[in-house]
Amino acid sequence: MRTTDGLMKGELLWAEHVCESPHEQWTVSNESRATAIDDPTDLKGLGYGMPTAIASDLEWYAVGPSVSFDEGHGYEQSGVVHGVVEVEGRSLVGLDEVSAWRC
Repeated sequence: MRTTDGLMKGELLWAEHVCESPHEQWTVSNESRATAIDDPTDLKGLGYGMPTAIASDLEWYAVGPSVSFDEGHGYEQSGVVHGVVEVEGRSLVGLDEVSAWRC
C-alpha cells in the first residue's frame, strides 16, 4: 500500500519518508528484510543468503541551498544525516553528521 503522505506498507516492508520542513529537513524510516551474506562472492555461486531484518531511522538536514538541474527537472541539495541503522544480529550503527545529498 502506498499513500500520498510518504508512507508505504507491504508484506515485510514499512517505509515512511516525511518532509518535516521543505528544503531543510526530512525524516526517513524503513523496516524490511534483506539478504545477509558472509562473502560477496557467495551471491555469484549460491544466489541466496540468510533473510535478515533491517531497519533505519534517519534525519536529513540541509547544509546549503537547493540547486536546480539545468533542464529544470528537479534539484539537488547537500546535507548531513543523523540516526541509526539496525541489522539483525549485528551491532547498531549510529550516524552523526554524515555527509549526504538528495536529488
